[in-house]
Amino acid sequence: MTHSEMYEQNLLKGSAYAAVAFAVISFILGLLLRSQVILFDGLYSIISVILSFLTLSAFKFMNKADFRRFPFGKETIEPLIIIIKYFSMIALITGSFIAAVIALFQGGRPVPVGAGLAYAAFASLFCFAVYRYFVARGKKINSNLLRAEANEWYLDTMVSLGVLIGFLIAFFLQFIPALEAFIVYVDPVMMMVISFYFIKWPLIEIRHSMRELLEMRPADGTSEVVEKTAKAIEEREKLEESFIRVTKVAKTLWVEIDFVVGPDGSVQTIDDQDRIREELEERLKDLPLEKRWLTVSFTNNRKWAL
Repeated sequence: MTHSEMYEQNLLKGSAYAAVAFAVISFILGLLLRSQVILFDGLYSIISVILSFLTLSAFKFMNKADFRRFPFGKETIEPLIIIIKYFSMIALITGSFIAAVIALFQGGRPVPVGAGLAYAAFASLFCFAVYRYFVARGKKINSNLLRAEANEWYLDTMVSLGVLIGFLIAFFLQFIPALEAFIVYVDPVMMMVISFYFIKWPLIEIRHSMRELLEMRPADGTSEVVEKTAKAIEEREKLEESFIRVTKVAKTLWVEIDFVVGPDGSVQTIDDQDRIREELEERLKDLPLEKRWLTVSFTNNRKWAL
């Protein structure tokens, strides 16, 4: 295991332990205070704990070499785990929204405002601190798993801030007799608002991971760099044409370039082919990915390049 992989594993462990502590506190207080929005925070954290340990297990599995069973590596496990994580979030958000709507039509839900304020302030600070820590540490390595963990803590921070805002509203409503009756609706309404706000995040991340799982062309400009480099070599070496396939899965860039040499091409020997391979490897080494899987083929028959 490389230094960056060990560093990533330690960060994932830290996230899991922090999530355990926060989940226990949130879930118990949510039950004691009978607040759905705090209970949602706790349930979200419990799911985060399960998914964090799932992520950690997947990370360890991915870093165990098994060329016989996985000749092309295990990188596709990473987007698959991320999709599972975000689908779990969607299920939780949807269930909490439905429960909030039911509570709203049943006359709301009374909660102790003082205790709720104290919890929300603590939760907001705790989650934001962990989120900032992950953002700062995660900049050192390009990892979708760490980005997903950071996003989870960001969502938890926003949930906690939503809880805090809701309890602040309830606190001030206590001093307005004409509006005091609406305090019982603050909890379900805030839960509905939070659900609407958060549903977009999992959908965006699922779309991003699905692109990797389906081995689609990267949308970050990487493929354009590869194509420009290959086309320059094609023109210089007077090759007939080239077919370029690029995809990105996790931290690995997969590049396949098939050159059709043709009668006028200057590539005549295996040494010429290896020279071009070395050049491509050198010119693509600055792309922001830890691993590259580069396959460069040469043929005179176009059908082998299609």
